[in-house]
Order: sequence, then C-alpha cells, then structure tokens
Amino acid sequence: MFRAIWQPNFWTMAKNATIAFVVILGFSQSAKAEDRKTYQAVRVSCNPFVSYDVDSQCNSNVSLEAETDKIAQTRRGRRRKSKVQGYYGGFSLGVGFPSGELEFGEIPGIEFSNPEYNTAFLGSLFGGIKFTKSLSADLEFLLGLGGVDSDSLEDSFNELATVGGIEGSLETDGDFSAFALYVNPRFELPLSQKGNFSLYVSPGIGISQTNVNFEAVSDFDGLGDQNLNVNQDASSTGITFQVKGGASIAFSDTLGVFAQVRYTTLPTDDGFDSINLFGADAGLKFNF
Repeated sequence: MFRAIWQPNFWTMAKNATIAFVVILGFSQSAKAEDRKTYQAVRVSCNPFVSYDVDSQCNSNVSLEAETDKIAQTRRGRRRKSKVQGYYGGFSLGVGFPSGELEFGEIPGIEFSNPEYNTAFLGSLFGGIKFTKSLSADLEFLLGLGGVDSDSLEDSFNELATVGGIEGSLETDGDFSAFALYVNPRFELPLSQKGNFSLYVSPGIGISQTNVNFEAVSDFDGLGDQNLNVNQDASSTGITFQVKGGASIAFSDTLGVFAQVRYTTLPTDDGFDSINLFGADAGLKFNF
C-alpha cells in the first residue's frame, strides 16, 4: 500500500523537477540573448542614424571616462582658441596729400616760393593675427610715390624774365618715394550683432626709407651767376609713425572690404621738410 502511493508521487516530482529545470535553463538562455541584444544596441547607438530610443540608452550608459576625455579635449580646444582667433591679410590702394617743401634759401633780387610735395599714390600690403574680436595686430608694408610742385618757382623766374625783357627758360623736375614697414596694433569696435560691420583705429610705428629728387636749371641771358642750378638727390632712413582709422564690412567669413584714412610722418634729409602725409585708401581683407 505504501509503495503504491509513493511511486506515483516520485515520478510526479521527477517530472515537475525536469520541467522546472528546462524552464529555468530556457529563461537563462533568453536572458543572455537579451543582454547580447542590449549590448549590440548600445554599440550601434554610437551610429548617428539609429533611433532616438536606442540613442538615449547609449547616452545613459556612456562611461564616465569617455565623458571626462571629451570634456578635457573641449576645454583644451577652447584654451587654444582663446589665444588666437585667426589670421588675416590684404591690400589697399589710395591717394595721399603731403605737406612740406624743399628749401633752397634766398637768391638776391629774386623772390620765389620753394617747391612743395605734390599728391602721392599710396599702396599697402599687410598681414596679421586676430587675438579677440576687438584686438589684433599686423605687419604692414607701405609704398608712397609722388611728385614735386614747382610751378611757383617757374612763375617767379618767368615773370622776372618778362619784366626785364630777358630771354631764356627755367626747367624743373622732381619726385619723391617712400617705403615704410609698420607694426600696427588694431582696436576694433563691432557695431552689429554678427560682427560683420565695425569701426577701428590702428596706430603704428616702423622704419622708413625716403628718397627726394629735384632738379632746376635756368639759362636766362644776363643773369649770369643768378641763374638757378639745383640738382639734389637725397635719401634718408629713420623712424616713422602713423595712425589709421576707418570702417570695415565683412561679406563672409573669409572676405571683407574696408575704407580708412591715415596720417603718416616720413623723415627726410636735411634741407627738406619731413613728408607729413594725410591719405585716404580702401582695400580688401582676407581672413584665414
């Protein structure tokens, strides 16, 4: 009787245990498969084309070390950008109005005005570094080419010849050139939210080489030693100063235009006044 009751219970328990073992094994394998799927989803989420849900899961499982490296790299990049924002270069063309004259002293019995520096052509090339949106500095090469106005001198001699009935002529010729290299700090004031329109001022100091040539020869009859015979060719190297100011407009991140005025002092040799030049020029600016 006892064996009849126990035997069915034993087989029932064995069957139940077997079923439980299979269920547990199947659940374990299913869990492992799910983990593999999750791992693959996390890896795939680094692809920018995956779904938002998977991407958010990736973001929630990003390691602290990777985030730390990313933040450190960003900070290092920002520190580098804070030192130098960019580089620029360009050129300008314009006109200059110099003041000063070539002094020859006095000639007995003859009144005349000294020749003066005449209108000049200006051209420049420059390149620099932009540190912030308001501060930059550049190196500029300036070229100035002009003539000498000696009309008053010729008029004086011609008038004297007409009054005295003297035959003859006075011939004059003169020009000047200047080459200068400046270091210019540049201070800008942006006037628009995008920063594409700004005003600026830029003082500068440098070294210049000026050359002044002038020749005046007269051959009036009867004047003898009073005839004018001047042939001067002078050059001088010295310290030069300038200050510029103007406005600039940027059409894009790489190209802009500007217009400016400048005042420049260029030293000359003894006997000639320094060339004090007021100029106006315009040009193109390229950002790199």
